[in-house]
Amino acid sequence: MARATYLERLLSKRGICSRAEARRAILAGEIQVDGRPCQDPLARVPVHVRIARRGEAVAHPPLAEA
Repeated sequence: MARATYLERLLSKRGICSRAEARRAILAGEIQVDGRPCQDPLARVPVHVRIARRGEAVAHPPLAEA
């Protein structure tokens, strides 16, 4: 089974933004997960999910280990 983590943490681990910035972007409706809007910062998502911010795909760099 694929690993899963909280959406706000995943954005932070990918180096896209801080957790606080991620939370604000998610709550503002700027984040899409596999093409669907997600407004729950604590949504559990697979670590290899496709993420877009404001409609633009976000790079999928290797995750920094916790």
